[in-house]
Amino acid sequence: MIELLLSNNYAVAAFSKMDDEHGCWILEPKKNQDDEVEKVGKAIKLWIERLNDIPNWNVRIGHVKPFVHGFGTSSGGHLVTKLATDVKYSHLVKIGGMHVQVAAPVVIPKERWSHVPTIFTIMSRDWNVKSEVKRLVATLNGMNVPTKVMESKSKKITPDYFRKRIDGVSKSLSGAMYR
Repeated sequence: MIELLLSNNYAVAAFSKMDDEHGCWILEPKKNQDDEVEKVGKAIKLWIERLNDIPNWNVRIGHVKPFVHGFGTSSGGHLVTKLATDVKYSHLVKIGGMHVQVAAPVVIPKERWSHVPTIFTIMSRDWNVKSEVKRLVATLNGMNVPTKVMESKSKKITPDYFRKRIDGVSKSLSGAMYR
């Protein structure tokens, strides 16, 4: 995905949550705990400001402010949604659109979502997220928020599955991974 974006002249900033055992973003910090949503928002704001340090950047963009599209999977989808819709973070960055994968974020009140077009990607067998996203999309469509839902079908995993998809994986290793 990143290669495709870069080859089409997009600038990409990626944030990973890797400093705890689960890798999930903390959306509601406890007392004396970092506000991770705010940290990501500040990092994006700084990143956008630093684009001007790139030689001839203003010529390349034609004096258009960068469009920020948030992409998040699971707790990252919740984080991007919170960053885009919570007034607490509106001074940091304006998210112009989002792609939320395998998550059905809760926004209260829902009207805060009214300005953010959103794509949802759900897995065909994830019935809970699927039903929540369906309800959410109905509400957003009622508010004239552009939405799209993409559903990924499950792949049949066979003993040869990994060998066909990963260079250097032998038939026996693929079978072991399958088992």
